[in-house]
Amino acid sequence: MRALVGAAALGSLVGLSIGGAYLAGGLARTAVVHARITRLADAAHKGFSDTALAVAANDAPGALAIARRHDPLSGSLQDARERRLNDWADQLQARHSVGDGGRSPLLRASLDLGGAPVAVRPFTLRGALDQSRDLECLTQAVYYEARGETPAGMQAVAQVVLNRVRHRAFPKTICGVVFQGASMGGCQFSFACDGSVDRVTDPIAWRRSQDIAARALDGRVMAAVGNATYFHTASVTPDWSRYLVRIGQVGGHLFYRFAGHDGAASMFNGAVEPSQAPSAAPPAETPVYASLGPAAPAPAPSDGAKIATGICAACHGADGHSVAPTNPNLAGLPAAYITLQLTHFKAGIRQNAIMQGMAATLSPADMVAVGEYFSKQVPKPNTSSDPALVQAGQAIFRGGIASAGVPACAACHSPDGAGIPKNYPRLAGQWADYTYAQLKAFSSGARGNDPAGKDVNGHIMYAIAGKLSDANMHALAQYAQALR
Repeated sequence: MRALVGAAALGSLVGLSIGGAYLAGGLARTAVVHARITRLADAAHKGFSDTALAVAANDAPGALAIARRHDPLSGSLQDARERRLNDWADQLQARHSVGDGGRSPLLRASLDLGGAPVAVRPFTLRGALDQSRDLECLTQAVYYEARGETPAGMQAVAQVVLNRVRHRAFPKTICGVVFQGASMGGCQFSFACDGSVDRVTDPIAWRRSQDIAARALDGRVMAAVGNATYFHTASVTPDWSRYLVRIGQVGGHLFYRFAGHDGAASMFNGAVEPSQAPSAAPPAETPVYASLGPAAPAPAPSDGAKIATGICAACHGADGHSVAPTNPNLAGLPAAYITLQLTHFKAGIRQNAIMQGMAATLSPADMVAVGEYFSKQVPKPNTSSDPALVQAGQAIFRGGIASAGVPACAACHSPDGAGIPKNYPRLAGQWADYTYAQLKAFSSGARGNDPAGKDVNGHIMYAIAGKLSDANMHALAQYAQALR
């Protein structure tokens, strides 16, 4: 009997020990899982990228799903946040419209309201999600420019691309915007020229980028950046940033919008077109592999200084200062603007027999090199011998002519006449004879009125110059020459 009782007691003790061990192990596993989920939730709350969350979760789907619920920059929380921002923007816009006395949108756009984002309409393009080319190009922009960002940072980049598509100053297709300048070596987005598109992608980040792009094409608006058309990483300070209105920072990028008339809502109503598939695309059944061999040698860089001093100097001076008042000074002009004008001359968009002949011999790389060379030359101050005309020109340059519907020149060319890269040239110190001749050309339609409508900014000047009198043009030209 004692042996039976002893055996039963021993069995109970063994059972309790095993049960305690299982319970302790279960509690330990629960604590580990809870700690991981808590850590992920904290990470999501701080706005880490989806890729970073996936790495931290060690590919545990359940833990990652819980962490995403705490992410303030995605899902329903982000939707609610954007709705509030849109509502506030609409209220501010309504108050501003009531308080401006019914002035025209052009004059209202000339008022600099600071860095607040301007509300934009949802993007619409019939069949955009059915056109794989549009979705692919937008996905590439989001992935290569912002794959390490939070969802908000990725949405902001997508918004900039779609804003550009609708703005009159940019190409009218999504792929055209994303790869603008790629054939000339002067890409708007660096990944389009540095070979990034040939690299293997991170599948997780690519799927997230594709989802962000699809939502943007379906009408989702990133209100935090509004009508921004430019951005750069916070680690750099490009020269062009000082000519634009800074909206704010989202993740690691700073976002900017145009000031004045170029940032008006009327400039974002361009006709949007679907992107076309490349004409020389390989057959669908032919696989394409990235080359692992040595890269082909890059072409020799163009010598901008050699071209400028050997060809351009005869009319524009070796340092970009023309001796003849009928020929423009090029020193200090934005490099992108010079490149664009040379491109227009070669294509016949801008007419001038001498310049068309000169540009015909230049390659796209040559044009970029020449633009870079002259942009680095230091502009020299100029003067005017007619103080009365300078004073009259100053009034128009700074305030426009409201009665004639002429906006202030300073809105696009900046108050000091320095201009905005690519879009608007430097006017400060420019020869009055040349400036007057260009205003006359715009007014008559000899410039800025090309049938194909490719000179977008020239067309803007064509519309404005037609409202100026001959006396106005002379006054503006004299003021610009004296401006420094």
